[in-house]
Amino acid sequence: VFRTLTDCAQALRFVPHLKRCAVLDTAPDGSWQEVDHSVDYGWLAPRARYVFRADYERFERIRFHHLRGDFEENHGVWEFRAVKDGRQTLVTYRARMVPAFFVPRWMMRSMLKRDLPELMRGLRTRAEAARPVARRRPPLGGAGVRPENTTHGSSSRRTRWRSVAGIHHL
Repeated sequence: VFRTLTDCAQALRFVPHLKRCAVLDTAPDGSWQEVDHSVDYGWLAPRARYVFRADYERFERIRFHHLRGDFEENHGVWEFRAVKDGRQTLVTYRARMVPAFFVPRWMMRSMLKRDLPELMRGLRTRAEAARPVARRRPPLGGAGVRPENTTHGSSSRRTRWRSVAGIHHL
């Protein structure tokens, strides 16, 4: 799962709306990377480009935070926890994203309700495909996505989401 999520070529195949993924810089020991993303939501919202730094705790956690681009805020964490005696991985994704452009709350919620389950299903499919055939297990049930907390205040574009899906170990 970790390797799939940190591979730009793979990300282009399963991250909804992602059109460009390029690693700009990497720590000599591989503990962090600066990554450039471009996303295109079509007519729903403007195309966005942003650079973030991902800090890696190999096979356990990926923390990311905004460096520059079309967001006021973009930070979060991916966490990986072995379950079922290491035969599966529970993936938790938490993020806070605030675009620098206006997006109505209803539109943001609609996009996230559609895109987060698609992201998690795509991650699971790609990660399972990368595993050796002998270790493959039957697919798990669907990924669940739910709002964790809606930020208080008058801004109509601030929503924090928590997404949880079971994914088999690599």
